[in-house]
This record gives sequence, structure tokens and C-alpha cells, in this order.
Amino acid sequence: MGPVTQIRAEIDFVEPLLGEIIVTLKLPADLLVNALFVNVDETLFQPGAPLTVGIAAGPLCLFDPETEEAIVKE
Repeated sequence: MGPVTQIRAEIDFVEPLLGEIIVTLKLPADLLVNALFVNVDETLFQPGAPLTVGIAAGPLCLFDPETEEAIVKE
């Protein structure tokens, strides 16, 4: 695992699923990203609350917001 970059965000939306939670985060410049959390208490995430997440250097999976398909490097 490489270095970890911390990003400050605001929780925009929380979608609890079975054993997982999808949290939509609002980043600077109004950029929205989704983060998937596994086996955590959903009450930790409240819309409007600030959240700092750490992102480790390594593979990421990016999706096109319109088609919802994975963006694959060819």
C-alpha cells in the first residue's frame, strides 16, 4: 500500500444496503463521488456532516456518471 492522501468532504447522501453503505460525498468545486463502506454503522454518516477520508495510492475503479459503466484504460 502506498501513501495515503486525505480528502475533506461533506456527506451529501447515504444509501444503506445489506452489509454495505454507499455514501455520496461532495468535494471542493461541487464534485460528487461515491464511496463504498463495508461493515460499518450507518449512523456514522449523516447528510451535511463533514467527513475526512483517506485514499491509499493504488488501483481505483472510476465510473461514467451518465452511463454508470466502468471507465477502463485501454
